[in-house]
Amino acid sequence: MTQTIMAPLAALTMAGLLFVYTRTSIRAAKLNAHRQREADDGHISWHKEESLGRNHGQLAKKDWTELKRRSRTDRSQDE
Repeated sequence: MTQTIMAPLAALTMAGLLFVYTRTSIRAAKLNAHRQREADDGHISWHKEESLGRNHGQLAKKDWTELKRRSRTDRSQDE
């Protein structure tokens, strides 16, 4: 009987923790962005955007075209 209760209880607990974590992290990110805008007087600081790395995960255009070319050649070799 305890096994039939423990598995759903564990799943419900994990789902609840995940929900609370995501809500908290999203709220913190929004608050951080709001504070950053207030610190910048409500304007986008292009110096910070370009030099301080606020564009995480973006590839340069040259790198992107190289990546697409490699992907096409890999797919053609697989077929």
